Amino acid sequence: MKSVEGLRKARRAMALLAAFLLWACGKNISPSPQNPSEEGATHAVKTEYTEKHTEKHSACKTPEECLSAAEQGDAQAQYNLGVLYAEGQGVPKNEIEAAKWLKKAADQGFADAQYNLGVAYYTGQGVPKNEAETVKWWKKAAEQGDTRAQYNLGFMYANGQGVPKNEAETVKWWKKAADQGHVMAQHNLGVAYYTGLGVPKNEAEAAKWYKKAADQGDAQAQYNLGVAYYKGRGVPKDEAEAAKWFKKAADQGLAEAKAALQKIGK
Repeated sequence: MKSVEGLRKARRAMALLAAFLLWACGKNISPSPQNPSEEGATHAVKTEYTEKHTEKHSACKTPEECLSAAEQGDAQAQYNLGVLYAEGQGVPKNEIEAAKWLKKAADQGFADAQYNLGVAYYTGQGVPKNEAETVKWWKKAAEQGDTRAQYNLGFMYANGQGVPKNEAETVKWWKKAADQGHVMAQHNLGVAYYTGLGVPKNEAEAAKWYKKAADQGDAQAQYNLGVAYYKGRGVPKDEAEAAKWFKKAADQGLAEAKAALQKIGK
């Protein structure tokens, strides 16, 4: 498996999924000639490994310690060993060995291993690419409350990857992640309520979830919340509040927000 930096590059490649996301948003998000637009864009599927694996799961530290414990069936050690092979920490990097040990831990119900094994099947690292296997392992992790898996699983249902398309399942899994504070899921849930993706349209709910994501610093959610206040959609119309959120998004470099501030003369 690739390093975290390599996986970040893979995530950027997955921006190709943006073509799919256009249907969820309805139309382009650029501001109209007179007013800010009301649309939001969902985020691309997140497929990075968990951060600082061996620090988080410290049952063993060296490859020798991990191998000894892993061969005796210790799931945490199996997971750690898989991460060591994935990152090339103390051992030569080996994607096949990484996937092998992640699978052993995943089979014992270790949620982080299940999530990472899903990543491996999604990206083809150490195993053949297989979207159905990706869904299988992400679902196992998602059912244990892993927010990354819940978020990604929502996209698999939205895009019909490894499972039939199902908007209701998409929203179900985004909601589970959003309820645990996953910022991208919160934003996407706002988009779902605004557009009627898998749920009845509800502008108040859309604004609620945009606000949660905006409070965590999500620039697109800040922009969308600004639009909600500017238009009075789901919240009382308030141009000062709209300008406040447009500025927060603009300060992060969001072009739509900068344009919106210009349009309203702020």
